[in-house]
Amino acid sequence: MCHASMELFYLFSALGTFTINSLIKLYKRGKDDILKGFSVSSSWTIVVVNVFLLKSYAWGNGNENIVFYYWVLILANFVAGIDDMLVYDIASNNIAAYDLGASCTGVFVSLLHWCAMKILERYKIDVNYGLIVCHMIVLLILSLVAAISWTTCMYTNCNNGGSGSTVSSTSPSCNCGFWTAYTGTLPMTVMSTIGYGMIYVIYPRISPFEMVQFDYQYPIQKVCTVLQAGAGLAIYVLNEQAGLSDKWKNGKRYYHLIWLLAIPYLAIAFIFIRIMHYPQSPLAKAIRMKPWVVGFLTVFYYFAGRMLIMIACVAIDGNAKCTEGSNSENTKCGMGSTISSMNLGVNLLVLNITKYISEAYMDEFIKHRKSEQPRSAAAESSNLNHHGKPWTKRQKQSRDAWQGMPKAAQPFPKNLCPPFGMMPPMMPKQGGAPVLFPFMGPAVYQNMMKNAAGKAPAKAGEELDMKAMMAKMPFPLPKNIPMMGLPPPNMMYCYPPSFYPKNAAKAPRTGKTPGNSQLAINRRNQQSRKADYVNLADVTRSGRAKRARLSAEDGSENMSVISNEASSDSSEGSQPMNLTFVNTFVPSPPERYRRDYELHEIKMFSPLGIRAHAKAKQLSPEVVTSFESGPVKNGKLVLLLDLDNTLLHACSQTKLDMLDLQLSHFVDELGEPELFKFTMPNFANTRYYMKLRPGLRGFLQVLSLYYEMSIYTNATKEYADVVVSILDPDRSLFMDRIVARTNVGERDLQKTAARLYPNLDPRYVVAFDDRADVWADVPYNQVVKAEHYDFFDSHLAELTDAYGIVLPNTDNKPYLDNDRHLEHMVKVFLELHKRFFEDPFNASVGEIVEDMQSQVLNGVGILLTGYRKNSKGQVLQADCEQKQKEIATEMGAIVVKKLSDKRLTHVVAGKNCTDNVVKSMDPSYSHVHKVHTLWLYSCKATWSKVPPEKFNVDEICEAYGNEPPQQPCKDHWKVLIDNSGDNRKVVVNDTTPEDQLPTRIFMGTGSYSHGTELISPSERVVIRWDPAKTKLLQNNSVDPIEQKCVKQMVLENAPYTNSVNTNIINYE
Repeated sequence: MCHASMELFYLFSALGTFTINSLIKLYKRGKDDILKGFSVSSSWTIVVVNVFLLKSYAWGNGNENIVFYYWVLILANFVAGIDDMLVYDIASNNIAAYDLGASCTGVFVSLLHWCAMKILERYKIDVNYGLIVCHMIVLLILSLVAAISWTTCMYTNCNNGGSGSTVSSTSPSCNCGFWTAYTGTLPMTVMSTIGYGMIYVIYPRISPFEMVQFDYQYPIQKVCTVLQAGAGLAIYVLNEQAGLSDKWKNGKRYYHLIWLLAIPYLAIAFIFIRIMHYPQSPLAKAIRMKPWVVGFLTVFYYFAGRMLIMIACVAIDGNAKCTEGSNSENTKCGMGSTISSMNLGVNLLVLNITKYISEAYMDEFIKHRKSEQPRSAAAESSNLNHHGKPWTKRQKQSRDAWQGMPKAAQPFPKNLCPPFGMMPPMMPKQGGAPVLFPFMGPAVYQNMMKNAAGKAPAKAGEELDMKAMMAKMPFPLPKNIPMMGLPPPNMMYCYPPSFYPKNAAKAPRTGKTPGNSQLAINRRNQQSRKADYVNLADVTRSGRAKRARLSAEDGSENMSVISNEASSDSSEGSQPMNLTFVNTFVPSPPERYRRDYELHEIKMFSPLGIRAHAKAKQLSPEVVTSFESGPVKNGKLVLLLDLDNTLLHACSQTKLDMLDLQLSHFVDELGEPELFKFTMPNFANTRYYMKLRPGLRGFLQVLSLYYEMSIYTNATKEYADVVVSILDPDRSLFMDRIVARTNVGERDLQKTAARLYPNLDPRYVVAFDDRADVWADVPYNQVVKAEHYDFFDSHLAELTDAYGIVLPNTDNKPYLDNDRHLEHMVKVFLELHKRFFEDPFNASVGEIVEDMQSQVLNGVGILLTGYRKNSKGQVLQADCEQKQKEIATEMGAIVVKKLSDKRLTHVVAGKNCTDNVVKSMDPSYSHVHKVHTLWLYSCKATWSKVPPEKFNVDEICEAYGNEPPQQPCKDHWKVLIDNSGDNRKVVVNDTTPEDQLPTRIFMGTGSYSHGTELISPSERVVIRWDPAKTKLLQNNSVDPIEQKCVKQMVLENAPYTNSVNTNIINYE
């Protein structure tokens, strides 16, 4: 079992139904009082279970752990199965009313959900927490009312002489008529709101809604919701006449014609299953090309399914009337119950097959299948748990289907809904396919999405990322998890999923648009643009319009939208049109990255549209080539990354005076290791330490969405393999785009982008390096200079104090590295990418970088005081006035010479005892900020105008004794972090002996790294080389610029990248 909760919920619900059916068959004759007692007990048991549910969620007290909660749900399913069949048997004459209430659950819960949302938003209550609590409270109240009403009905003698009482034939018990049915409907209707796994039911993507885009799904859902409620109404009306509640032999025979819906129902189910497994078949393509066909099949499929379930549930109690009579003719009606039961079973079986047979469910099943779980830690093969998807936190998983449970007193966060706080840890936590609520109608989740779309902080004309919006909804559930619980048969809701996440364009607003109508406007705008087809009518020769093929491989459209704004001003139509050939989308990383960074859309270019645009704009062939292939075509720029002193720092243990550093003390805020030690085969007796720069993992993961990243280092290849085994264990970030030195003797090689991208225009390339003078073919202004990172050199004194022989660090406290440079550089590179693709055909990376850097301190006037005038001799960097002036002017500041200059806004001082500092304290200069020199270094490192209050000159000068800082690039981070209160809490895990760490095998790129061992707090990595398994190609260090046949040599040594061959991408 890949999901134990699903099987357990379904098992216990079916067990409850089976148990009560058996009791009905055993004790039907003369034992009605027993059934009456059973029904009352089950009603009150539901009330008790609801109390436990509310208590476990709202109050905690150690009861909210996953074990307790799931056992409550299991008990609830068992009781629900019992209560469901008791209502059917006791109120058999009015069972149609019961089914009418069940089918209208969506309407009732939609109104409840909508009202609760409005109330919570009005009083500013946490929606994530309050919404579910509201549902639980309403469920508890209604179940209590239903239990009281049902008990009163069962034990009140009214002797009204009504027909249809099945409680007792000897005592004048009250026949409550419709009241019994409606009373039984109350708990069964509302229990699907939150109860018994239904609100946590996570369906895989159902096939019909994978065929059409988001615009068409919303009207289809509205029709499905109405018709499914109409199914219950139809059965109710038909059942008022002679039919199923009486003898099957007589009555209106056309009633049984409803069973004929099973034929088209099974046929459509077969079509959907075939389309899912053969998406490229002619049948699949023919249906996908016609959204109205998909809509019709979907609506009919769910309507027929609901009708069959309703009629089967009504007919399944056919024996109730038969047992009251004594003649043999009446007993023949039992065959109707048998046939109806078979019909119900087949219907539910087909419904579940169409859900579980989908690729999403099968992928999830295979992922968690026991046979697919990794072997022991000492196995020679790679452990998938340690290099999985880049968005999934790597953690050790147990082999059992149930993962390790939280501790008894560990509550889930109140600001998260239960699926995140209480799902089994093995379930992925990435937003994706939406939850299928039983009340998923147009008045509930769609209204929430429309409100969010209307309030989204996006500009007019921008597209909205539906995945990101869905993750911010009250139920940001994991993707592609099959449903965890099945309700009793008559509560089986086969509603389609809310939507399949597509991107909807946000139309320009002319006035205030209500949130509830925003989605309809988006739909009309997209339909008016004919988003299903590529519109090149105005581009084709001779004015003939061609109908482009729809891309059915991935369900997306390569749209070529032609703007007629430029041509509208020209009557002759000879003026070149403003053409845009893009299909845009906003990537969806984990929630913490969406929260920390402002992500923007990615524009993907169509080669056909690029050629048409190039002809109209007379673009150069080099530009056209860059946009037709390679990373630019996919909306990405090229980012060349340096390793040492940029992303990390490595040092041998001998240079650290043989300090034995505790690896578990160097972790980030998520507990991921930042310090590693390793040995290489060529230097087996030398141990090295490698320290990752804080924020490196987030830096790589976020920028991988917008850049094609490559590593270019002057380090050796074996060292590069060590770094890649940590940063990119599954080779999804860099693949084989890695350039390193061949041997140890080579030094100071010039770096060339042409080695990796020989055919790419250099203006699409940006490098991130702590040195800008090492790049031969990358312009100086296209090298974003990183702040030099030398952790072991700059922290040697602190490390010696903490891990020296005299006072070793034994209190298991983390060692804090205050560097935040990479976190700020992510924002810089995101802004660079955004600005470039605003005008990709004319933009230049170098010009954008210069403009961004010059805007950091634009409009700031600086007076430098307290520094040495020249740099002769051994002058500290922070004590040289010329150096400070270069930093200020590079960021766009104006350096003034007099305190009376009207342009002056900041006095930057190295000492607070100079005349200029003393004079600036006069009240007439109160508008002038007095900051320490570390403020300049902080602005430079963060590429932002840091608040001057954090670098008060008097406080910092007093701390340094009016002496210049020895390490300004390190010290400014400490001042900035201390004043901002960003001291992140880091949890240090218990230390595991190295010989007990799990082993992961990483396939290297050559024999030079074979046998390299790397140790982290959580694992031991061994690098192996096997030519039969490794097909990656790593560049050698020969400089193509010095060769005669540059292009030929480069192509021979270039890795398999998108820029060389878009059809060849090899992963490890």
